[in-house]
Amino acid sequence: MFYVLLIGIGLGSGLFGATVPSLLGAGGPAQSQAISGYRFVGDLGFVLAPLSCAWLVGRSGFGLAYLLAAAPLLVAAVFVIRMPTTRTR
Repeated sequence: MFYVLLIGIGLGSGLFGATVPSLLGAGGPAQSQAISGYRFVGDLGFVLAPLSCAWLVGRSGFGLAYLLAAAPLLVAAVFVIRMPTTRTR
């Protein structure tokens, strides 16, 4: 049953996740290159994150793995907090 669910997740990601970057990439060469780079890094994260977290859990337990998984969220939060507002009063 687990493998059937994994196949379903893979098919769903492949069928529905690829259309948006393809449509956005039709805007021109510069935009297409940015979208393809974004998609590549996202797919790389989808592959490497579960493998690295599983390895880390085996080596040092769940605590450090959760901290490692939360690190990108903390980095993103810092960028969001420092982002200037575009709203004028």
